[in-house]
Amino acid sequence: MDRARVYEKGDSLYLHSIWEADDVLFPIAPFLKVKRDCITAAKGKFAVEVLRASGRDNSQWEFREDRWKPLLELAGAKSWEGFARDAKSLCLEAQGGWLRVIPLRNRGPNEGFEYLNGRSVDLAWESSLHEIGAAVELALFRCESCPDSIPVQVNSKADPA
Repeated sequence: MDRARVYEKGDSLYLHSIWEADDVLFPIAPFLKVKRDCITAAKGKFAVEVLRASGRDNSQWEFREDRWKPLLELAGAKSWEGFARDAKSLCLEAQGGWLRVIPLRNRGPNEGFEYLNGRSVDLAWESSLHEIGAAVELALFRCESCPDSIPVQVNSKADPA
């Protein structure tokens, strides 16, 4: 299975391929940054690009503590915690002619992201770049933000009884 991840943070989308080893997912190149408001087909193009890269032979890849460094540098973030705190994320999975775009729930920088399988978008791998981009947009809409990053409005006046 080919896998990739998309993050929405600020006015940008960040994409990277994923390599799986012993049921652990590792971020691998390419690491891409695109404007969130780019055309829908461009989102599809970049999603396909990172998915295709995840299928390459990564047997020479080794675990590195700084595995998030390329993504953090691209985003101008100092730490994973700072990057992840208010990011939305989704997972792209391609297998057997199908593409699944799975929104994720942000559980906070220390707990990571969890799959929201009931909200996924499934489409054929042969779908147009526009259709794939639209699936990415819909899945990002279905993502859940970290509760700590949602602004809370506090009413300073007491409610009348």
